[in-house]
Amino acid sequence: MSQVTLTAVTKAYGRVAALAGVGLDVARGELLAVLGPSGCGKTTLLRSLAGLERIDGGGIEIAGRAVAGPGLHVPAHRRGAALVPQDGALFPHLNVAGNVGFGLGRRPDARRVAEVLELVGLAGLGGRMPHELSGGQQQRVAVGRALAPRPDLILLDEPFSALDAALRAELRHEVRRALRAAGATALLVTHDQGEALSMADRIAVLRGGVLRQVGTPAEVYAEPADAWVAGFVGEANLWPAEPAGPGLYRTPLGPVPAVGSGGVLLLRPERVRLTVTDAAGRLGPDAPGTAGLVEHVAYHGHDALVTVAVPGGRVLARPADAAPAPGAPVRVSATGPGRLVPSGADASVAVRRGS
Repeated sequence: MSQVTLTAVTKAYGRVAALAGVGLDVARGELLAVLGPSGCGKTTLLRSLAGLERIDGGGIEIAGRAVAGPGLHVPAHRRGAALVPQDGALFPHLNVAGNVGFGLGRRPDARRVAEVLELVGLAGLGGRMPHELSGGQQQRVAVGRALAPRPDLILLDEPFSALDAALRAELRHEVRRALRAAGATALLVTHDQGEALSMADRIAVLRGGVLRQVGTPAEVYAEPADAWVAGFVGEANLWPAEPAGPGLYRTPLGPVPAVGSGGVLLLRPERVRLTVTDAAGRLGPDAPGTAGLVEHVAYHGHDALVTVAVPGGRVLARPADAAPAPGAPVRVSATGPGRLVPSGADASVAVRRGS
């Protein structure tokens, strides 16, 4: 059953369309991530749901109740939606318990406050002031404050963006666990692909106010709706789909099989094998693949993204073993089939370089 429904929602600022006919359903208890680049309409969508913006067209329902539509705009405080902003926005004059209990009325239930503090991993810290907490703890308080009144919808506005990488990863896990334990319905706005893929039940990819794809993280990554989505959600090798035989397509790696349909061939870097050779490019008489030189290595600790220059252009690879050094001669080959995807009216068909 849908907890949130958006029907053909439009919103413009002057002549610029921020949302262009967005239709979306969020199931009860689901965590949906809205993912897209800066300026794609993510914040406008969140503010429209929260009641901070009036939509120009379409309609919004929360928990089966219409809150926005033709001639209707239910104010923010009556929507049953709680917002967790980027910086937490805690009340500096209230302690942790006071912040969490703020939405529970003048006499907040101490048992509910204690229950929420336990839920967000802050049991025993109710008497501390916000300035005595770390950044991660402050964001947990903000999430607890949102959860306390049991809202119909929780809106998370890039709540981890100000934290360091290690703390972001830890807090993502803890916030997801708390939302699950509370049975909360939540919408997370983010531009971070890793955040969306690791946290969400489903992802809605937004660009230019238009929803390009809605699906599970696995669907959006492995079966992108078009070449733009493929290049935005993870690194991608993208080439025009030129037939090279039955079920085969031309690439700088040689003929590659592919599934699906569309005018662009997608091959993820983890489906590219690198084999280090000698200066002459020799491994033996039957060395497989296309000869190339390592041009760039982006090391991420758990893996590396390697850019290889080959006669037909550049190829991205994510080797399972240690990455070769820049300048190393290698041979490059595909380890599995690619996927055919539509180009999209405005998709740029090119290799996306990792960073």
